[in-house]
Amino acid sequence: MILIIANTFFIIYLAARLILPLRMSIRSRIVLCLLLVLASFKSYAHFIYGGTFFNPDMPNNLYFFFDISRAIIVFLCFLVILRDLINLIVFAIGFIFKNIPRILRDYKKITS
Repeated sequence: MILIIANTFFIIYLAARLILPLRMSIRSRIVLCLLLVLASFKSYAHFIYGGTFFNPDMPNNLYFFFDISRAIIVFLCFLVILRDLINLIVFAIGFIFKNIPRILRDYKKITS
């Protein structure tokens, strides 16, 4: 159940932060979102085909497709989170340095 929740988070986060902001037609973005959802069905495929996570009863080609697609989704999610953290840090540094002259000017007024 935790894998399904994490999978859903990855899908929503990647769709909202990576696919939807693209400058493409809405049809292309919908197709990319559907491919993202299809690639993340590994947890659901275990329910359909049976077996466990460590011993799945599904064809090898399908298993490798789901493994590779899951690795790509996790890697893309990591890169998008890293991009967002870097943007947040750059925004915070820019905000601090933009306000430094005003802070110094106010400090000089207070001290004199």
